[in-house]
Amino acid sequence: MASSKIPWPCRSSRMRPRSPPTLLQLAVRGLLRHKAVALGALEDLPGDLFPPIFAEAFAKGHVEVLKAMVLSWPFPCLPLGALMEAEGPELFLSLLGSVQVPRRRNWQVLQAVLDGLDQMLNREVSSRSRRLKLRAVDARCAQQGLPKVWAGSLREAGFWEIPKRRRTAKRPLTMVLDIWIQEGFLSEFSSQLLRWTKERRGLVQLDCVKLHITAKKIQSITESLATVDLSRVQEADMNFSWALSTLFIFSHYLSYMPNLRKLRICDCYANPLVIPEENKSFITDFATQFLKLHSLREICLDSIFFLEDHLAQVLRRLVLPLETLTLVRCQLSPTDWEQLPQYPSTRHLTHLGLCGVRLTDFSPGPLQSLLANTAATLTSLHLEACGITEAQLHAILPALSRCTQLSALRYLQNSLSIDGLEQLLGHTSRLSNLSLELYEVPTEMYGPSSTVLQRDRACHELRRVMTLLQHPRTVWFSGLHCRLRENWEPHSLHCTPCPACVPI
Repeated sequence: MASSKIPWPCRSSRMRPRSPPTLLQLAVRGLLRHKAVALGALEDLPGDLFPPIFAEAFAKGHVEVLKAMVLSWPFPCLPLGALMEAEGPELFLSLLGSVQVPRRRNWQVLQAVLDGLDQMLNREVSSRSRRLKLRAVDARCAQQGLPKVWAGSLREAGFWEIPKRRRTAKRPLTMVLDIWIQEGFLSEFSSQLLRWTKERRGLVQLDCVKLHITAKKIQSITESLATVDLSRVQEADMNFSWALSTLFIFSHYLSYMPNLRKLRICDCYANPLVIPEENKSFITDFATQFLKLHSLREICLDSIFFLEDHLAQVLRRLVLPLETLTLVRCQLSPTDWEQLPQYPSTRHLTHLGLCGVRLTDFSPGPLQSLLANTAATLTSLHLEACGITEAQLHAILPALSRCTQLSALRYLQNSLSIDGLEQLLGHTSRLSNLSLELYEVPTEMYGPSSTVLQRDRACHELRRVMTLLQHPRTVWFSGLHCRLRENWEPHSLHCTPCPACVPI
């Protein structure tokens, strides 16, 4: 992604064909054309009209109406990010630096919302609107969905992480924000909200639920992190190209994240210019930080090139059993592989992902043990480009057939013949919860050059196998070099096969 853009998991801002406005949209626009009428009607408007009016007022820059609506907001949560996106996605994305549109109005409308919050915080309880129920502002993008705007409580609105506080005359307002640090700097949107929150310490509690870092300069990252309360972080995604010595410096910040539940670290290498003893010391110190992560349940290690012979140092220091373990393009030693199923942290997995982890020369025994240990909990298994042989596959099939909770199985870019596929489908057909199966096309289905898929022959042969086995479900087969959608994550439990995949 270009460095000028902040990645953000929300819908595309590309132009779409415009539909005629609905009666509700026409009514909202008509109301906002008369500011005095709109301001006078807020105390009597049905609550269901607040979200569409707020979104339209934000998109069209009706700053006075926005302030007044904040002071009368009739729900516990104001999903600022979702409502900003609903009617004016280009405005929201421009605040994140992703779209170039006139910026002056954007900051004016955002400032209007903050001014309304200031007025709410400074008013005595007795002088506030009888409708006001606002306790939290969600400045994240529309991940939870707009219907939860109408939730009657914070828990229903997706704010289970906000603890109950003592009833006082003035309860702190909670600001929920995802932090993106790219090229060492916070986005302007994040910076402004962080600055606003810091200036109102005691009145506003910042909850940074997700922390994303895609920068390389450790000094700039540490300066940005100094403004964030890391104790509230639940998900951390570190996607950088760091030497181990740099990761060693950053790893101390993990100790300030006691509520961290999900951790992804991508692209880290051991500097060949550093003596091996010093690298080992860095690894030990990094692994020690996991002792302080008392809530960690999901780990994804992607392209961590120092992991060989050191995986045990991480796994044996985990306090809780993992729910998700994903290893991507990590080189393991035979000792790493043999010990993997022995740790308490890997005995209750719901997802196991091994992608680009070379297993060709390893015994299938550890994978058998992993599947046996997690037979009652495993719901998703992803094995891709691991070099698994037919003999290894045959050895793990009995253990796989006992994973009764399995709902998603992806077996891609591994050696698979028609006979091997028949054995695999024969075992998976017994798994009643399995709803997604994605496999590589058997090698016999390619022409003499081994690169051209003989599609007609493949479809005929695969249907024959499915009919022979009376397989009860649709199965997806991927062609050569076929991939899932680019926005799919290896540890995701839900994905959609790309158009090149063929359902049988």
